[in-house]
Amino acid sequence: MIDRILVGTDGSELADQATRAALRLAEACQAEVRFLHAIEQLSMLGPAPEMEPRLARAREDAGEEILAENLRWAREREVPADTVLRDGSAGALLLQEAEDWQADLVAAGSRGRSGLERAVLGSVADALVRKSPVPVLTVRESPFVTSGSIERILLPSDGSELSLTAAPLALELARQTGAQLDLLHAIEDASPGENGDGTQRALDPLVERCREAEVAFERFAVDEGPHRAIVDHADDREVDLVVMATHGRGGLERFLVGSITDKIVRTVGPPLISVRPHEV
Repeated sequence: MIDRILVGTDGSELADQATRAALRLAEACQAEVRFLHAIEQLSMLGPAPEMEPRLARAREDAGEEILAENLRWAREREVPADTVLRDGSAGALLLQEAEDWQADLVAAGSRGRSGLERAVLGSVADALVRKSPVPVLTVRESPFVTSGSIERILLPSDGSELSLTAAPLALELARQTGAQLDLLHAIEDASPGENGDGTQRALDPLVERCREAEVAFERFAVDEGPHRAIVDHADDREVDLVVMATHGRGGLERFLVGSITDKIVRTVGPPLISVRPHEV
């Protein structure tokens, strides 16, 4: 159940997309939102001592303006929300605030504005996906983010217990929003025993869960690498939200230590919720 959503924002266009995606989810789940803006030290070479108070005040004012704008969007959607402005590293602050506030979901853009700011926000999203004890919502610039209801949710799986970690959240979100759940089983270079009926049977545990939760669903099985399969399916089926575990077996086992998760976060069209298994 998602009752509290923590949103990291830096005023960039992509951070604003993350805010809108989080607010849309908050509406559907009747959740409250907390916006956090971090005032980071971006340069190793500090300003002249006489300039420090003025620059600090300017950065604080800018942060307050960003948070006020986010708060206005929340009020327009009648989503209960508050704000936090703190000095420090955005990634560390979001992880700590998620623990202290007992957030159920953390949201951030997958990249920032440009140059160093892009690197900073990108590293924040990476850190959250790798370290957050709660699910992480990331977005990239996409027409799916800002408009419409959530009608189709994609749940990829390789059939392993770890990859099924995201299933309870996906089912709950589908139930709350009335969305259809697309169950996708993708195994690259599958053996003959895994093709056809075999790959379909790999989805049987998810099918049973959908029936128990009375959630509309459709199953898909493809012999394709997980990155390409997820991105193509999300695009072809006009998926509104992807919910997936960060670990599994086979092609999914490299999610946190390799490039697959990073590729999906940065290339998939709709917002993506990553769920990290507690075992890893």
